[in-house]
Amino acid sequence: MEIFINELSLEGQFYSDADFLKAAKEFASIFSLISERKINAFRNELVFLNRELIKNEVFQASFEKIKDKGFKEAFRNIIFNKTNPQDWKPEQIHSSDDIFECKLLKDSFVTSTSLAEVAERNLQKLAVRRVLVNFSNSSFAQSQIITILKNEAQQIDIGCIDTKIDFENWIGIIQTPADQFLRNTARFRRTGRVYDGKPIYEEIATRYYWYLDNFHKNEFEVFDNQGKHIGVADLQGVIDYSQQVEGRRINM
Repeated sequence: MEIFINELSLEGQFYSDADFLKAAKEFASIFSLISERKINAFRNELVFLNRELIKNEVFQASFEKIKDKGFKEAFRNIIFNKTNPQDWKPEQIHSSDDIFECKLLKDSFVTSTSLAEVAERNLQKLAVRRVLVNFSNSSFAQSQIITILKNEAQQIDIGCIDTKIDFENWIGIIQTPADQFLRNTARFRRTGRVYDGKPIYEEIATRYYWYLDNFHKNEFEVFDNQGKHIGVADLQGVIDYSQQVEGRRINM
């Protein structure tokens, strides 16, 4: 999963210090949850930001007005330390020569922003789940999906959230215990066999066999319908075939 901070959601919408503080606390609560997930089991979740957010005059001016020094320190620690955010700019995927637009904004041109970067990543690697985290009360408020227009022709949808509750709802089944993923009866059936104490499930569509890795506990071992190991899958069900272990098999 990739989580992006939407720097364009901070647009001078807070008319009082109290309003900004309330929004900052909600924002911090989202990243506190992300931090807990990364510590406990979801270390493969990546957080990205555009460093321009930190330099943003609106952010800096509003943040410095917060009188609660303890909260300010906690905010910095949660968002800029514990979640270990990466600046996506050095490895930007979208081309700055392309035109990306978001009609929710008065100035709809969003090339070189996180909106454009997520849109392009969704085009190239749709299997990875991505979400934009917004400050509240922005132009994106209550929009679970943002539509980006690339070069006036191609529409790309991006998921976004504004509150901790929104994030909890968005991650859905991933928020449950890891092996709950395999209990999706529309996708898997339990075989009645176990490996290393973990039940083996058959994926109905592919007839691949899956079980939760007992050592890592945050990935699944996946085998083809002959019992030959083909790779590992993350907790979103995306198989990494490069992790295949030659000679590993299960007897089905």
